[in-house]
Amino acid sequence: MDVNTTLLSGGIALALGSVLVAAFGLLALLNGALDFFFAGPRIVLLKSREEGGLAFALEGGGRGGAARFDTLTVRLFNPFGSPTQREVSAGFEPAAGGSFARDVPLGPGLAELLGAEGFGKATVAVQVKAGREGVLHSFEMRGREFQRRLEAATLTATDYAGAREGGPAPPYLRAPPREFIEPPGGAGKVLKIPDNPAFPDFLGLGAAAAGAEASPGDNFQVKKVWIDPGCIVCDACEGIYPEVFEVRDDTCVIRPDAPLDNGALIEEAADACPVEVIKFERA
Repeated sequence: MDVNTTLLSGGIALALGSVLVAAFGLLALLNGALDFFFAGPRIVLLKSREEGGLAFALEGGGRGGAARFDTLTVRLFNPFGSPTQREVSAGFEPAAGGSFARDVPLGPGLAELLGAEGFGKATVAVQVKAGREGVLHSFEMRGREFQRRLEAATLTATDYAGAREGGPAPPYLRAPPREFIEPPGGAGKVLKIPDNPAFPDFLGLGAAAAGAEASPGDNFQVKKVWIDPGCIVCDACEGIYPEVFEVRDDTCVIRPDAPLDNGALIEEAADACPVEVIKFERA
């Protein structure tokens, strides 16, 4: 009887141990999968010491293999001003994947890009490329966010490399991906491209194709205005009524001191919203 009890206890202990080992293995595998699919590479804009230079750090850029990055490109896509497109590029001392920092002189072309008319609303893409291996990491942001990061940068590429070697990395700002596609979960929202006032200018049709502004006689007071979830940051509302709407990197917000006495313009902005997330209540 004692022998059977001992064997039974040992069997239970062995089974429990096996379950725990399997559970820990599954958790480790899941953690690695989440890191692989969602962590992704990150870019940090730094303070340049070069004339017409752009300093940056790339973190986690070697996930695709032992790529040697050697080219920096900054692209401007600017349908709201002039020039509509601009690109500056330069090579730098090759760096193996993982994390590294470089200060790359881009020349006077960078100043011309930063000085583009309508730069704040434009899209800026910072691309780091390993030409030999054909690996490219691209990070997009609004022009105003790009400018803000440059002005806020205090660490140089040398400082950043020293911080990486001597302690934890400084905080970074991750550049979110940009898609002009309604994300999953946006059921019931229809993309009304013809009503978006940005498209006539983009197609070269001029302001006349965008429709006349609301007549002053049709104006009315608004009690409150708000933004429902689902904004695709297309800038249509801010282009119509910038005193009320502020488009940020991931959504649109109502300015704190927004005037609510021009209901016609607010209604026009709501009608122009491609995903119909602008809501308001008449006074």
